[in-house]
Amino acid sequence: MSESHLSLRVCYRKIAVDEGGLPSWANSKYRKYTPGKPHPNAIEYLVAVDENFFAFNITWPQDDSKKYDDPEKKLDQMRAYVTYFVEYDKQQLPRSKQPYIFYIDSRWASLKLMELLHENQLFGVLSCGENMRPKVLWSWIKADLAKYDWWSIGLPRLSANLVCVRTKDKVYLKILTNYCALKEIQYKKRKRKFPMTEFYVAACDVQKEYNAFKCKVDQLNKAVLEYFRLSRYLDDKVTFTQFFIHLFTVQSWTYYNACTGRSLSQLEYRVLVLQELAVEILPPPQPSVLAVHWPKHMGGRTHNCQYSPCRNNCTYFCIACEKWGCLKCLEKAHLNG
Repeated sequence: MSESHLSLRVCYRKIAVDEGGLPSWANSKYRKYTPGKPHPNAIEYLVAVDENFFAFNITWPQDDSKKYDDPEKKLDQMRAYVTYFVEYDKQQLPRSKQPYIFYIDSRWASLKLMELLHENQLFGVLSCGENMRPKVLWSWIKADLAKYDWWSIGLPRLSANLVCVRTKDKVYLKILTNYCALKEIQYKKRKRKFPMTEFYVAACDVQKEYNAFKCKVDQLNKAVLEYFRLSRYLDDKVTFTQFFIHLFTVQSWTYYNACTGRSLSQLEYRVLVLQELAVEILPPPQPSVLAVHWPKHMGGRTHNCQYSPCRNNCTYFCIACEKWGCLKCLEKAHLNG
């Protein structure tokens, strides 16, 4: 289960790589407890999602270490994605070589990862955590930094820059990138507390770039789980089958909207798929006539009762049953079904 389970053609440049969670109560070795998550009991997976919401290269890392442990220990998890892009480019003509840009969370961001991207002529926008080396740099780069201001440090050997932005009073965004520019732009901010308002502040271009693409995996995971039913005590085969049914539905929904230029919601697309499947799978409906079981008095016509052992003459006939019978016999037959 740790190998790649899904490999689809890559058509776009900007790629977000992050973890997703499959909520499950299954007695599975892949399930783990992660506090602070919307679904803390979940099967974790890694996936790459491009700027058009298309997913590929799902892996199941089975990582027992802390989520924000030393990121250099998790380098192999990102190496699998770098290798994928490198091998893909080898199959293409030189003129079609794509400058892929990775957007990666602080769980995996490190100098070694940036070195790996630089060696393979790939780009990265990496969010840096406090556990990233060199740790002594963080207290220095955050010192005397006013709210909404930023510092930047160049790293010539990797053609990269380290940018530290003070986004809130006690929140600092640290990004290591060899792709984004450091020019100043006007960035829209939203105040969520009362009174809610919008305002513009001066910001570094890398901050806007990172915020625009970092949540692609979270958006995919939310779309997959939108109609996912959390079941209890299922084995691995059933759990993963259900997950991939929903994942491929989201993939086909994305592809359908991209090819047709439409903007169907996921619910509208699922209804269309079910309607087409019903035509192919279900038998055509057969016309049915609703028969009414009701004794009808036939006037002067008589007949022997057809319900054994009664053989009396009777004047009642049930059109639905197509039988003659005494009134009591017909009522008894209808009550007994």
